[in-house]
Amino acid sequence: MQEFECPKCHNMIPATAVFCPACGSMARDDMQEKPQSKPASAQQEFEAPFPALAAEKAPATQPNVEQSKNQTNNMPKENFRTRNILIACLLVIFATLFIVSNVFYSTDSKVGRELTDSVPANDNNNLEELIIFKRALQDNGLMTDGAIPAYAIRVARNEKNNAERIVGITSKTNTITGVAFFKIYTLERNNGSAWEVEGTPLTKIFNDRMLDFSTKAIMADNNTVPQSTTINGKNYFFFAYSDFPMDDNNENARVTLALFNVDNQDLKLFNFGGSIKLRGGQKLVYGRLAGESGSQESRFAQSQAEHIKLIYIPTPEELEAERLAQEEAELNEPDRADDKWAHDNEENLDDINSGNEVEVKTKTYDTPIFNIKESKKSINNDNFTVVLGNNGNVYGFNKATRKYYVINGSGKAIDIGFASDNGSETTLNIKTATGRIVYNLSTDRARHE
Repeated sequence: MQEFECPKCHNMIPATAVFCPACGSMARDDMQEKPQSKPASAQQEFEAPFPALAAEKAPATQPNVEQSKNQTNNMPKENFRTRNILIACLLVIFATLFIVSNVFYSTDSKVGRELTDSVPANDNNNLEELIIFKRALQDNGLMTDGAIPAYAIRVARNEKNNAERIVGITSKTNTITGVAFFKIYTLERNNGSAWEVEGTPLTKIFNDRMLDFSTKAIMADNNTVPQSTTINGKNYFFFAYSDFPMDDNNENARVTLALFNVDNQDLKLFNFGGSIKLRGGQKLVYGRLAGESGSQESRFAQSQAEHIKLIYIPTPEELEAERLAQEEAELNEPDRADDKWAHDNEENLDDINSGNEVEVKTKTYDTPIFNIKESKKSINNDNFTVVLGNNGNVYGFNKATRKYYVINGSGKAIDIGFASDNGSETTLNIKTATGRIVYNLSTDRARHE
């Protein structure tokens, strides 16, 4: 039986072996045929149509150097031309086969992406494991769902039977059906035997989401994603992927970090969700960890998130600015008109009560902010409608601009009335328990009397 030396452990192994029975490493790539020497008869049959070349390659006697030069110089030009044509034809054939194989079979090709509608994570450092993983799935007929391998790495041995293990993921996103999924498979190998797929894969399905497992897409290096790690004595396969909505909604983006327990098949997902924002010309997911954050697994995920550049975790100062901006946005809603007035005029209230005349800050709205039927009183003239609400606040409606606004949001008004019966009167009197507030509807200036 023919044997050859394993390039990794240097044991002698059968010539037909693809993987070394001793160390499990791929000893040779059986996708390519090894060159074999041809028998003399076959060599003669191949060279028979070209007797001049055959005669040149297999002379009857060994010529000296001078004879060899003379024979070469005396060779007919037709033989050189024939040989050159043959070589050119072979080069054309090999080039054509190379192009065809890349266009129709490469997972990176445009055609391949259109057929699978998935993005291959071909920047994986664990190339040997990825090849083993893919072939094991092919041998078991598990590559018919259109998914493509994303990650594959060796993980801790199975303590029950001391078997070697490889965990890998396949994924697919179909923009036509709006369905995406990934599957996690476990391979085991006992005592140098072939790699076998253990059990059924863990499958995770998403609707109207786009998944991308390539480290380039999430801006992480191969030393971070994927990796095998142990937390609390549990063996985990750690990986990450981007998870974006198909409708290009930039407010609902995620980068998901995952821990797959290779012993009990438990999957923990840690979502760093938020909006997509532009920083330095690069689109980033601006967000924080959503949900549980106290476990050791969660703390591990947060530590790894710092190495994934697609995630932008805001500083405390940025968080405070974001909170204030969110609060301001909420206060600008029509149903928060009273709170908005109180927020903007906190200092003005003290000045008014002190007898000073101040310009009140007002915000106008296109939609009603009061209900006349549920108010205590409403008055009208040619230019304004003024309403005293049940809550003690005073509201106005400018008939010229068709805008609604809060006149006084202190909640202390008892009665309202115009200073005169003039149809264009702009002076409004607001009665309170401590006196009267005079309000100019044209200038929004008020004073306490």
